[in-house]
Amino acid sequence: MRTLTARRGLADPFPPAAALALLAVAAAALEASVLGWAAIGALAGYALSGSV
Repeated sequence: MRTLTARRGLADPFPPAAALALLAVAAAALEASVLGWAAIGALAGYALSGSV
């Protein structure tokens, strides 16, 4: 079993994607449409960049 190092934890694609998804949901809950669409666009760009 591989140990989780700080570098590996930061390089893992899950934390940034989860953070952006939470930002999108929070923005939608606050009815901040511009911030919500920006977070969704960031998720799409992150997914299309090959990082995921």
